[in-house]
Amino acid sequence: MKCNFGIKPREEHRFRSAGEFFRTAWDLRKHLFSGIVPVFVSPGRMDPAFREKVCLTVTWANRCRACMAVHSRWGKSAGVKEEEISDLEILDPAKFEHREWVALMYARDYILFDGRIPDEEITREYKKLYSEKERADILAMIKMMDFSNRFNNTWDRRRVESRISGEPSRK
Repeated sequence: MKCNFGIKPREEHRFRSAGEFFRTAWDLRKHLFSGIVPVFVSPGRMDPAFREKVCLTVTWANRCRACMAVHSRWGKSAGVKEEEISDLEILDPAKFEHREWVALMYARDYILFDGRIPDEEITREYKKLYSEKERADILAMIKMMDFSNRFNNTWDRRRVESRISGEPSRK
């Protein structure tokens, strides 16, 4: 598995407990009507190709196979090329327009560091390049995808089947 410039990707990120699931779902509700729904239904609110790149960046970080398949297809429908989808795993700055790269790095780091952004320079640049409303929409997409990825990874059919059949749980 490729490394993201020194940041080792996590294994499939999933919910560790029912409490964590419900806390995350409760937090996500704040973003539902202010950011998530409008981003998908309001023309011009967020470019669909950029939206799918944010979703795919989070999905790469969480290693969610189901969401990768769905959002790769949606991304292609929105105009994202196959090569660009592959580039989202590494996030080489030479492969992206600077403004977009900063937002994608922010999204990836938000996930890999559980909401704590270690790189102050990226955070400063992100705040400089994106308005408060744009950042709120991007954060809504990040949180929605994180929840979806973790939900899918938690209930992955193979894992559930192994638990039912009595096989040891895979970590």
